[in-house]
Amino acid sequence: MLLSENFLASQFSYEEELRRAFARSEEGQTRIVPILLRECDWKQSWFGELEALPTKARPLIEWENLQAGLNDVAARLGEVLVELSESQPVVDKELDIFDNEDLIEILQNIRRSLAVLKKSTVGIVEPSSTRLIEIDQLEQREKRYVVELKRRGVTL
Repeated sequence: MLLSENFLASQFSYEEELRRAFARSEEGQTRIVPILLRECDWKQSWFGELEALPTKARPLIEWENLQAGLNDVAARLGEVLVELSESQPVVDKELDIFDNEDLIEILQNIRRSLAVLKKSTVGIVEPSSTRLIEIDQLEQREKRYVVELKRRGVTL
């Protein structure tokens, strides 16, 4: 959630978007992480108890080096994602139909395909965006299968 005076002053943002986000947070579907863009009176709101980013709730606009502030936010969001993934193993219902051996075989095929695609880009200064998208999609599938196998207790 990106915070500024404008955001807090917006009736739609404050009442509609935050209401939905808070409901999803209460159901365990999401986690609200305030990110301060500009100084504002967010501590007086219902989410004033939440830990805001960047570090020490210093608004991004006040960082001498904006990139450093953004890097700080990205690093902390990465930590939050790791915390969430470790605390709540999610069952991937689409992969639930496969047994462990099938998942391992599919994972091996994904890794072989990735190796071929990556090899085809070696030496190319600017690989095609289509090729890069294919690689990204396969890497996402690979992560998905690895997460599912780890959730099942399979050592890779």
